[in-house]
Amino acid sequence: MISRNLALLANAISITWKDDSGAGFIARFSKNEQGLFINGDRNAVYLLPLQSVRSVPVPTGSAAQKKAFQLFTAAPARDAIEINVKRSTLYKIGYAQEIEYESDKWTGKRQIYFHTYTGKIPIYADSKRLEKADSFGLMAINGRRLMNKRGLIG
Repeated sequence: MISRNLALLANAISITWKDDSGAGFIARFSKNEQGLFINGDRNAVYLLPLQSVRSVPVPTGSAAQKKAFQLFTAAPARDAIEINVKRSTLYKIGYAQEIEYESDKWTGKRQIYFHTYTGKIPIYADSKRLEKADSFGLMAINGRRLMNKRGLIG
């Protein structure tokens, strides 16, 4: 299931992964099409369509999401987002290799970042037919976190 309490961190550009047989795949996104999100526990990263997101006042009880945003960007959270997810069931498609994203974290200037995953971080999609998938999730194993104050980890 995709959590509805998330922090929007950046614009996602692409994600690469390998399936259980070792075959490699890539999903590329148009500018401002996909957002890079993290949950409050920082143990799940999501790439979700931005057309399903709208800005709302920061709700009470969202301290974990605010902290995640502030760790990632070094800036205070001014508003929150509300996500309308079409399909919330996710299917395992392999293991994450790399996420490419655009962010103004730390400097205030938009830059392209690449995060390569060195461990086996499972990746899930909202459709078993990859050409239909538009939502992806990375889930940490054994309660590990996927983000710290330096950014994405894993």
